[in-house]
Amino acid sequence: MLTRQRKHSNQKVMAAFEEHGSFEFVVLEFCEADQLLEIEQKYLDLAKGDPNCLNIAWSADGNWGVKRSEEHKQAVRKAHLGKQYRLGSVNSPETRKKISDKVKKAWAEGRIPHAARNQPHGEKHCHAKLTREDVFNIYRLREQGLLHKDIAEVYNITRANVSLILKGTNWIREYEEFYGKKKNH
Repeated sequence: MLTRQRKHSNQKVMAAFEEHGSFEFVVLEFCEADQLLEIEQKYLDLAKGDPNCLNIAWSADGNWGVKRSEEHKQAVRKAHLGKQYRLGSVNSPETRKKISDKVKKAWAEGRIPHAARNQPHGEKHCHAKLTREDVFNIYRLREQGLLHKDIAEVYNITRANVSLILKGTNWIREYEEFYGKKKNH
């Protein structure tokens, strides 16, 4: 069963998931390992043209095991000779330091928001169980005197989660909007 845990690289899958909420995967056929690609290709061929099929590749073997000629390998090596590969930035250390200093200064001056505010938040977050309105109702229920455990039962969440919401640790924007004050980060 595929549930909403994280974004998927296949946008067709994500769109279908948004529409239907979950998927259930079933075994279509059992086979020996040496028959796997042949049988998988059979099902891919059957699904071709079906608008409900979410496959993005129509070949069971993909490009695994592609054999490159020695000539091709040498051409690739030659093209990459002398190039340094680094993960992340390709800027010089001096440039990286200048960028870092500017970002630190802007962050200290409040011109760059807290990093968490740039991520999907609230009900748009992939792990959200609550809606924005649920969170506002939690604030109202607490103001009416309901205990954390009672609120947790109403929304089928943990008491710890209720506590984090009421402290403004989770659902920060809603906390600030409801209580009309900025939460210190």
